[in-house]
Amino acid sequence: MVFDTIKSVYKKNQELITDDSIDRLERARQVINKIVNALTARTEIGSPMAAMYLLGNPDHYTNHSFISLPWRRFVHQVEIDTTCLSPVINYTRHPKEFEDLCVYDWIRLHCSQRIVKTNYDNDNDNNGNLSDVDKHLETLRKAEQTCPVEIPINCSRPLHTHPLYPTHVYHCVHDKSDIVANFIGGTLPRYDKGDQEYYACCMLTLFKPWRTGNDLKNIEDTWNSAFTASSFSDRQLELMRNIQMKHECRDARDDFSLQQSKDSEVMKKMYTPFKNFDEDSANTCDQQQYTDN
Repeated sequence: MVFDTIKSVYKKNQELITDDSIDRLERARQVINKIVNALTARTEIGSPMAAMYLLGNPDHYTNHSFISLPWRRFVHQVEIDTTCLSPVINYTRHPKEFEDLCVYDWIRLHCSQRIVKTNYDNDNDNNGNLSDVDKHLETLRKAEQTCPVEIPINCSRPLHTHPLYPTHVYHCVHDKSDIVANFIGGTLPRYDKGDQEYYACCMLTLFKPWRTGNDLKNIEDTWNSAFTASSFSDRQLELMRNIQMKHECRDARDDFSLQQSKDSEVMKKMYTPFKNFDEDSANTCDQQQYTDN
């Protein structure tokens, strides 16, 4: 490989080698430089890298040490640990008094508020030997015991498994038509296209009360059969029709835009012959006028 490289450099630089106008040492320097560059380009490992491995030197120099940090795992764990803030947990572990509310109505009507502190909180605050975290844990522990707490009127405590059971209560406001749930997170499915099982699952999830998925259907049933066997209120059926209407409006918009594009293409084709005729007529008139002159 070395001799082939030197030979190819000599062949490509014959003019440089035979050019007497350039100093002999300068010509030799340039030829050697070209040979070294050609050899460097053909080597699998560069000479600095080879020297590094032979001398046992590191591949980079820094005054820091680097340790891998799989940050996505930590973020995922934090998301799991903070499920107390999840609206899903709030619904699946809501008070028993509101078991007949579906997700749509629960999101619209429920409110939460903190329980007023009781005397045992003050006892913990006076204990200077406990840290803030220990005080909070001790407060939650005592709240789960028989210590009396002041529950506001028309409010109820969630299930014991709710993360905020010791500190919060829930109540629902009077149902009003001007309180509307705003669906976020993507477009809801439609019933006339796409996966019918997914559509049935979404509608049951939104408009039937449940705590677990088994409350909506049996294991051996399909979502479509469970949806067909379920009954919905007139308001819920209206909401389903409105969801479908949004898809139909988008279809109409797309069809109208497509029709406009087709009409535009037809008009262009219809106008092109007349445009060519006008240009030909103008050229004919110009030629006739030139002939008359």
